[in-house]
Amino acid sequence: QTPSAVNIPLIDTVRKWNLSVSPAELEVTQTANPKFMDQIKEAFPDKDTPILVVCSDGTQRAIQVLMLLDAEGYTNIVGLKGGFIEWNFFFKPYPKQNRIERRGQTVKYSTVYTADGDALGVHTTGAGFTPVDKVDMHIDSVDMQTWIKWEDAVKASA
Repeated sequence: QTPSAVNIPLIDTVRKWNLSVSPAELEVTQTANPKFMDQIKEAFPDKDTPILVVCSDGTQRAIQVLMLLDAEGYTNIVGLKGGFIEWNFFFKPYPKQNRIERRGQTVKYSTVYTADGDALGVHTTGAGFTPVDKVDMHIDSVDMQTWIKWEDAVKASA
């Protein structure tokens, strides 16, 4: 938890399991928060306030919010690429100590001076374009949900 963090959901989401069918199905209900922009303006009246926008994967909802804030004239906005999923994948929080630590501390790194035909001489671990802390992909690290478009949902409910 970050004491100065403000959570203003763009989309209210309820997930529940329908156990009346076999196999059970996950039902997801999404509702656009029609007061989103009003809540943003109330929480951040100064449009130069630094704002970090985060969603689960840093794509659908975060991009919608960044576009809305930009259109409203906010000038100091940034989105967390990869969202909470990627951040949590690479960093482990220690809230009691008020610090974070990079995961993958036991990864063995090697320096590679060959480029296998890379004329630019760009070198990373393994002399490729893979992340330095290569970790196997896990299906839970991807947000497979199709999210509603906030503006369309607000207009439709008006």
